[in-house]
Amino acid sequence: MSRGTWVISTQTGSGLSWETVATIYRPNENIELSKTGTLTQVKMADGSNGWISPETKYNNEPVMMQFLEILEGDTFKAQIEGYVQNATYVKITDHLGGTMTGIFTAINRVWIVGTTDTYDFQVTFTRC
Repeated sequence: MSRGTWVISTQTGSGLSWETVATIYRPNENIELSKTGTLTQVKMADGSNGWISPETKYNNEPVMMQFLEILEGDTFKAQIEGYVQNATYVKITDHLGGTMTGIFTAINRVWIVGTTDTYDFQVTFTRC
């Protein structure tokens, strides 16, 4: 199966620019990019609702990515595990030119029953 790729960049020594270091496969499942507001509702003395707006107005929720049918000998697993173990801050540039910055925080490998060398991976990318 032919797979598309996304570009991975890491910050340079000064931290002001990005250097392209690798590519990863495009995920095989839909990706939900959600934001959660941080407003807090409070009751006012007259019983009405008020809202407190903190300095941080929203949080980018983590992105779950599914990679299906990766062969055992593929370097994909080692590459993502390296980013997780080193807490590497990365920028992902997708196939349409959009970007996400953050840290890969988890990788889960699922062995596909009935095969000897094929796995599915679920990767958590926490956006900053």
